[in-house]
Formats: sequence, C-alpha cells, structure tokens
Amino acid sequence: MDIDDVLALVRPDIRALKAYSSARSLASDGAGQSGVETLYLDANESPVEPFQGSVHLNRYDSQQPPVVLERLAKIYGVEPDNIMMSRGSDEAIDVIIRTFCQPASDESILHTPPTFGMYAQYAAIHGARVISVPLDPYDFSLKTDEVLRHVKGPNNTVKVVFLCSPNNPTGAQIDQKALVDVIQKSNAIVVVDEAYIEYCDTQKLMQLLPFNPQLILLRTLSKARAMAGARLGCAIGAKPVIAMLRKVLPPYPMTRPAMDAVQRALMPENQHQLKNIRAIIIEERERMSMALNASMDVERVWPSATNFLLVQVKDPAKMMKLAADHGIILRDMSAQIPRAIRVTLGLPAQNDRVLDAWGISVQCV
Repeated sequence: MDIDDVLALVRPDIRALKAYSSARSLASDGAGQSGVETLYLDANESPVEPFQGSVHLNRYDSQQPPVVLERLAKIYGVEPDNIMMSRGSDEAIDVIIRTFCQPASDESILHTPPTFGMYAQYAAIHGARVISVPLDPYDFSLKTDEVLRHVKGPNNTVKVVFLCSPNNPTGAQIDQKALVDVIQKSNAIVVVDEAYIEYCDTQKLMQLLPFNPQLILLRTLSKARAMAGARLGCAIGAKPVIAMLRKVLPPYPMTRPAMDAVQRALMPENQHQLKNIRAIIIEERERMSMALNASMDVERVWPSATNFLLVQVKDPAKMMKLAADHGIILRDMSAQIPRAIRVTLGLPAQNDRVLDAWGISVQCV
C-alpha cells in the first residue's frame, strides 16, 4: 500500500477535521525576543503554583513535549514526527480505533485471541465490530492465511489488524515471516504491539516503516523501562498517519510530573541499570521455567519472550490460593486459556517466594 491508500482508510470526517490548536501548540517555552522571561497569559492557567516547592504544575505541558519526544525518537531510531506519545499504549490503541473505524457501521478490527483484551474492549466501546482469528491452540502460532482472508480483498470490512508480539498472555513471539506477510499483503492498518520487545531478540519491524505506511508499532515505557506509573507509551508510524492520530489525541494528555520523571528515567545511567535488570529477568525466566516444569502440580510452562510465564496447572484455584496465602498476587487466565496462570517475573528472591508458596524446593534450581 502507498501512503494515499493508507490515508484513504482514515475516517472521512477525521481526514477533514482541522486539528485543534491548543495554547501550547501555538507558543513554545523559552525567552521572548527581548530576552526577558516569557509571560504566558494565553491558556487561562493559574498564575501561581499550587504549593510551595512545586515546579510548573500550574502550567499545561505540550500535547507532545519536544524534549521527551526527541529522546524517544533517538531511542527508537526514527524522527519525532514518526511518534505519537500517549498515556500508555492503551490510549494509542483507543486513538487508532477512533481514527480509522466509523462507529455503528460494519467497519471492524481484527484481533487474534488469546491476546491483550483492550483491542476488543476499545472497539466495543467505540461501536466497531470485532473479528477474532484465534491463535493455533497447540502452539499459539498465527493463522496467517485466515488473517489474510479477512484483510486482502478490496471489499473487506477490517480497517485495523492488531497483532501482539511478544504476545500477552501467551508470552510467544509471532513468527517474523508471518508478521511481514500480514503487513505487506493487507489492505488494512496493521498494528504490531511490541510492549515486551525489550525482553527478546528485537524484531526488525522498525526498518519496515519507511516502506510500509500501513504499519503502526506500539511501544511502552511501562514494562522493561519500569515506568508503569508514569503512563507513557507511543505509536510509531509514517508521518502523515501519525499526524492523523494526533488530531484525535486530546490537546493536553501529558502531565508535567510524568514528563519530568520520564526525562530523568531516560538518562543513560538509569537506562544502563534497567538493562542489567532486564538481563536478570531473562535469566530468571529460564530458571523459573525449569523449576515450575518440575512440579507435579504444573502441566506446562509455555515458552516466553517476555517478563512473565504462562503456567498451565492442574488446579488453578488451589495454586492461586497457595500464592495468596503467601502474600503473592498472580493473574488467573483460565477464562482465556484452560487452567492457566500468568506469573510476572521478579528478582530472584521474589521468584523464590513463588516457588516456596507452590511447594517447589528452591535448592533444586
């Protein structure tokens, strides 16, 4: 698809919509021409801070704060105009659906359960139809031909395909060739959610962006970069597509405290520390897989390329209670996958608490 074909997928009313010009989009921080400090009297903000010691809490931040945007662009190897920052990747999912899918019509999204539930949730809230192509139950692989059957023809109703790789909650990566096939053969927007990509060998999808304007990648700072509380994710795509998404994004989604925290967290010394933690998590993933597989209560530990393990057990209620009795909160995924529990990986001592709660000897691993 070329960029004109991709932009034709945008809702006509969104294409025609003029982006809202907020006060901060019309004026940037900095000194005035005379060299004096700029006085902002344009956004109906309070002239005073809310409490002693706060810094700029009385002022709106930009829709896309330039300093953070530039740092993310450097990390991901793209230009700032290729990125739309959002409050977690959840908001990016919502914005993408609202940009491309006309509510209360036959337009739809396609997802591949078991997968992240917010794709279908946001579609339902928006009034878009949801087409499900379940992953293969034997190995959680993508049914590429069936996905393409829904998105190749000129008369298909699918506007957006959501693929999560590595996938939540299975932990599996989608085969690279299957991903590329869907991206390049679809007549729809293809969103690949890479929330957990830092925990595996990075896929080469970023290099496809210049040649595939129908591709949007989702990234988040909530997982490997340890900033879930800051709520910052982003959509990465072709500049004209990102410009359309920014039309739908609220004018002031970013908070100054969150942006200050992100700037500090993205400093090289802090990123180096988190890189070391990622290495520990990956080592723990292998150790915990071996230990859990040795338990008589465990039927299977699925291979994972993430910071969690999907564990199928004989009695989920029993295993959840054992964990809870030891002060450990796990995620019961039995509603999506029979007898499955999702175990987020922590540091070695934290993981040992899970083993101990489940009666697995730590000395054996």
